[in-house]
This record gives sequence, structure tokens and C-alpha cells, in this order.
Amino acid sequence: MGWSSWNAFYCNVNEDNVKQNADLVVKMGLRDLGYNQINVDDCWNTVNRSAAGKLVADPKSFKSGIPSLANYVHKQQMKLGLYTSQTAKTCAGRAGAFGHEASDAAQYCDWDVDYLKVDLCGGEKYDAVNQSWIAFQRAFAKCSSPTVLSVEYCGPDHPDGPTPLAGCGRWVASLVDLWRTSSDLQPMWDSMYSSAAANAAMVTVARPGHYNDPDMLQAQRP
Repeated sequence: MGWSSWNAFYCNVNEDNVKQNADLVVKMGLRDLGYNQINVDDCWNTVNRSAAGKLVADPKSFKSGIPSLANYVHKQQMKLGLYTSQTAKTCAGRAGAFGHEASDAAQYCDWDVDYLKVDLCGGEKYDAVNQSWIAFQRAFAKCSSPTVLSVEYCGPDHPDGPTPLAGCGRWVASLVDLWRTSSDLQPMWDSMYSSAAANAAMVTVARPGHYNDPDMLQAQRP
């Protein structure tokens, strides 16, 4: 449980508003209730990688760098999460993970990132959605500390095994820590009901340490 930047800031996210919201989570007493995750969604990194093929934090929005932000969040006794996509580009057109999973995972570990969300849009990708998840799972297993791996829409459990976008419930639970059970949640009752039903359809897949993910809860002022 925690806070995510996307619905509040979209691509206007920066290290200052992340820190401010981390402070608010503590000030409002939410951290002490278990909301200890601070997740930075899309747009934290640049469109292109470095000449060495490494991920680069946007120098305008995250001028102090990701390790500095991770240190700030950790001092608040919370954990830092980042976003990527298994495709060549993220949904917002930033550098994605396609073909770089092992080196990216090592970089996240060096930065002391605790959580990674792997999205599913943005261009060139594998023929089957599972390859990126497997590569990340194997790479994170080599890190000195555990990294929570969250993946995009999986779909209902299916006895015939993994297929792209659907029928991968029990299989994906052996690879990652949490998986989306529906498309993006919207602040409307119909979306809430649909998400709840999709989550219920996969209730037997979840177990301690592995969770169905019905997406971020959005609150809107009337």
C-alpha cells in the first residue's frame, strides 16, 4: 500500500512533488497504518538511454538523481518504486526495458529501488508477454536485497497455461509479486464494480507475498 504519482502529476512528476507527498504520507499518519510505498510512475527517465545503454533520470525533473530520492524516502522509513515498460518505449515515450532487463535490474538494485512496475505499452515488444517478466525475475534474484516486481494486466486464471494478456494467473504468481487483474481503474462506479469482479475471478491465485492488483484507487473532490 502506498502512493503513486501518476493520477496526480502524470508527466509533470519531479523529485520535489514526490518528496512533498512522501512527507504528507508520514504527516497524515498513513505510513504508520502500512502505506509505506512511494511509487514514481512514467516520465521519471529520459527518452533515450546513455551511450552505454543505461537508464538516465530526467535531469530537469530529477536533478539530484534516483539514488538521492531513494535515500530520502528510506529516511522516512518508506520504500521507493519506479516504473518501466517491457516495450522499447514506455507509454509516455520514455526509454523502456525491451532487451535491457538484466542491466536495468542491476541498475535499479544499485540505486536501492525497492519496487518496479512493468507496464505493457509503448512500441516494440516480445511476441509473448512473459519473456520480459521472466528476465526481470531472474535478474532481480541476483540483487542483494529483494525487489517487488509488479506487472501489468494479466487476466483471469486459465487452466491451459500462459497466453498473452489473459489466462496467466497461476503461472504469473510464480514469477512476480503482484499483477494487475483489470484495465486501468477510473473514478467511476462502473469501473470500480468491473475491477472488483475481475479481482474476485482471480482470488484463488493470490497467496501471502503474491497479490492480485485491482489498480490504484482514485479519489476525486465532488
